[in-house]
Amino acid sequence: MDRDRLNKLLQPKNAVVILNELMRVDILFAVAPWYIGSDNRQFIATCFIHGTEYTGVGKNKRQAKHAAAENALNNFIISNRQPETTNNSIVNTRPQVPWDKLASYAIFKVITACGQNPHKTKIQVKQKDMFHLV
Repeated sequence: MDRDRLNKLLQPKNAVVILNELMRVDILFAVAPWYIGSDNRQFIATCFIHGTEYTGVGKNKRQAKHAAAENALNNFIISNRQPETTNNSIVNTRPQVPWDKLASYAIFKVITACGQNPHKTKIQVKQKDMFHLV
């Protein structure tokens, strides 16, 4: 795989983007305020995919939507595992999700966990097996 293709594939993407790329259908989100006590307002989001709903909670609408999308993505990854067999016995299971989608989402999670803005961070492949965050 050439560097330009890797540079394009390995960009940070959040769960909403990855879900849209994987599902190839319109994903509906419903977001509403959710009050815990008298002064603690949060938001709850529900994501509908193929008749199944996934929920998420956040301090604002965007965080709630991303939490619901993360729950849906986690469920998608777990439900799409297929057994890996060796000598007619099941060894473990591997997710049948394209690696580039998982890598983009993992990069997004690492960058946000480090307190950086993933929308301003780009991955560049400098040499074979060497990546650089810009």
